[in-house]
Amino acid sequence: MLEQIKIGRYCCAPSTQIENFRPLVGDDLIDELLELAKDLRDIRICHINATPFGGGVAEL
Repeated sequence: MLEQIKIGRYCCAPSTQIENFRPLVGDDLIDELLELAKDLRDIRICHINATPFGGGVAEL
């Protein structure tokens, strides 16, 4: 089961590490994604939705 991370006050989202996908997609793809992700380090995204569990209008 995926680790639950708290988001806001009322809901949680599943979380996993990218390394868990290495056996499925291979080393080359994971290494490329990790390299591309370096530019995004320390960036935060705020997801605002009209409902806590989806189905509403969302902004990122």
